[in-house]
Amino acid sequence: MKFAAFTTDKVTCDRAVVNWNINAKHWPHLDGIKFPEVGSRPVVDLLIGIDYAYLHHSLKDVYGCPGDPDARLMPLGWACIGSTRSSLHSPPMSEFARTYFTGSSDLEHVNLN
Repeated sequence: MKFAAFTTDKVTCDRAVVNWNINAKHWPHLDGIKFPEVGSRPVVDLLIGIDYAYLHHSLKDVYGCPGDPDARLMPLGWACIGSTRSSLHSPPMSEFARTYFTGSSDLEHVNLN
């Protein structure tokens, strides 16, 4: 499988990787789900964009109560979506990146003054 990628120094600022194999014990509906192991360097190095939408397809969803994290099985494995117990008491964070592509003919019509 081939991918095209762009890079930045820190993809998700200082946000830590969540070890859902440990955090799942707080929610019975997540019991028995084998989430990916967290590596020795728990840093998010890659975000898979919507240009690879098929990698975001849900093969199976596991829901708890409203406000609980949800588990989702996707082609690359299990992921968990939602708050951890510790994040419920942390200030909200968001990261955003955008890439624009333009042809050279578009640049002729841009006023740079």
